Amino acid sequence: LRFLSRGGGLLLWTDPAHRPPADAPLTRALGLEWREWSRAPGLSGAVELSPAGRRHEIALLGGDAATAAAAWRSLPPVQVPLVLTVKGAALAPLVEARFGTESTPLLLAGRVAAGRVAVLNATGVYRWGLTASGLGGGAGIEASFFGGLCRWLSRSADDRAVRIGAPDLTPAGRAIPVRVSLANPADGPGARATVTARRIDGGVGGAVLGGGAVLGGGAAPGGAAPD
Repeated sequence: LRFLSRGGGLLLWTDPAHRPPADAPLTRALGLEWREWSRAPGLSGAVELSPAGRRHEIALLGGDAATAAAAWRSLPPVQVPLVLTVKGAALAPLVEARFGTESTPLLLAGRVAAGRVAVLNATGVYRWGLTASGLGGGAGIEASFFGGLCRWLSRSADDRAVRIGAPDLTPAGRAIPVRVSLANPADGPGARATVTARRIDGGVGGAVLGGGAVLGGGAAPGGAAPD
């Protein structure tokens, strides 16, 4: 809890052999309760986005809700060691695993004090990597999920994810426009972005760009740099 109070990011990954403590300061702070399955459920039948997951950047995998939902549904099944329930507002279920008529959170995330916490309730996620390598016939989510998860956990409370865009080709000698927009419009207006770009092609006298822009729902120019 001291780590979280200082703004740390924590990933809890359930394990089939070592159970989390049923009653401890951390589980109480998270509002997290767990129980064993009444009978072994086997592999998950389906993986689905929850309503909260359709708005959260970890579950969206860098895209929108429709493409993310399709990506999660296309994944190979995994095992879910525990039935999890959450009390309070610290954690929200983002992705759920369904077993017939019953479902349980597979991925939860939220904030505790100044820190961030994610809970991954799954084993066998190496199958996502096999899919990402093309063996399952799809693009997979390994890089976008774990990369996005690490970025979210490492951010401070006032950070906002942005997208930075610039044209692929510009005439020689012309300034290059750089546009910055919020990756998640739900972060709201008023976020400020400072963009610095440096030429890395080994040329002499590389130009440096520095610009600030207040971001709302759309894109804002972050500045321009010489070619």
